[in-house]
Amino acid sequence: MARIHLPRPAVRLGTNVVLSAVLAFVVVACGGGSGSAASPAASTAPDGAATCANAATLKTAVAALDGVDLTTVSNADMKAAIDGVSNATDQLIKSAQKQIAQELEDLEGAVNVLEAAYETASTGTIAQAQVAMQAAIVGVDTAAAAVDVSLKPSCP
Repeated sequence: MARIHLPRPAVRLGTNVVLSAVLAFVVVACGGGSGSAASPAASTAPDGAATCANAATLKTAVAALDGVDLTTVSNADMKAAIDGVSNATDQLIKSAQKQIAQELEDLEGAVNVLEAAYETASTGTIAQAQVAMQAAIVGVDTAAAAVDVSLKPSCP
């Protein structure tokens, strides 16, 4: 089995900081509410429970992606991590598109950049792809954090 051999990302600490922010926002956003009246954004949600569940799935997928060691990951494992984020993004788009269209568009764009970087890496041009893979992962983390911030008022 071919392996992608990329150096450990120099941005790993920054990625973990972003992931921690994502985790905090999802816990606050999708955790229990204070019992106050729903915000206007919540009333436009097609399915608030599904949106929160999909946001939690995205959080888990992003955590799995962030846990990938680019120096030792196999192509199959990297593809699985990317597919997890892509599938979670697709589900979140279905449930929250009307609420946070721009943030979801940004997330989808970041996932597309990550998929393109992976395709470049998997064709054997690792030297060209290593920086792109690292940047793409940070891009996904940043976009996922923005999605979570935007969903905060909508999740019960």
